Amino acid sequence: GVNVTSGDRTTATVSTELIVTAVCGILMSLALMLVYVAVRFEIMSGVVALMCLVHDAIMMFLFMCIFHIELASTFVAAVITILGYSINNTIIIFDMIRSKTEPNSSPLELANTSVRDTLIRSINTTATTFVTVAMIAVMSAIFGVGDLLTFCLPLMAGLIAGMFSSVLLAPTIWAVWKQRQLNKAAAAPAPRTMALATAAASAAPTDGALESFF
Repeated sequence: GVNVTSGDRTTATVSTELIVTAVCGILMSLALMLVYVAVRFEIMSGVVALMCLVHDAIMMFLFMCIFHIELASTFVAAVITILGYSINNTIIIFDMIRSKTEPNSSPLELANTSVRDTLIRSINTTATTFVTVAMIAVMSAIFGVGDLLTFCLPLMAGLIAGMFSSVLLAPTIWAVWKQRQLNKAAAAPAPRTMALATAAASAAPTDGALESFF
């Protein structure tokens, strides 16, 4: 006739320490991922990947707020897990873009082709992982494992957000950014051309010299 309940308690001090630790851990993970992608590809790809990871973390936090799910240490573990999962899908697309890059290729065409070639793989991996996590969430709800349930629910939301950001946001932002960069480079005159124009202008006779000549 005795009911065993959870004896965990989170005070204001513990909750503050938990928030600080979570933020530091997430920021450290984002910084290391930015360095990795920037070294492997380019700094622009790293910034785009970082923006998409921030999007995934925000979507998970909004999911927890909308459904009034308690934020615990398991949520931090779920966020870090999704950051690694999402960056993996994004890197695959960026690697496909790099392998298809040609001198006269358009960034938009590269992004579309790369997404099309990796779309089936991204859908299959996300769907199989989502189904597995959903089954764990159902079993956790049946047997009353609250900590595991609060880990699986944001993980499921993060999988959907990561799929959206890696397939749609990351290549689109990269293509638009790259196209603007190419347009600026094409509009700017070459240094040699500017030097020749300056030399020609300085060598040209002035109006006074022409008058004295004639």
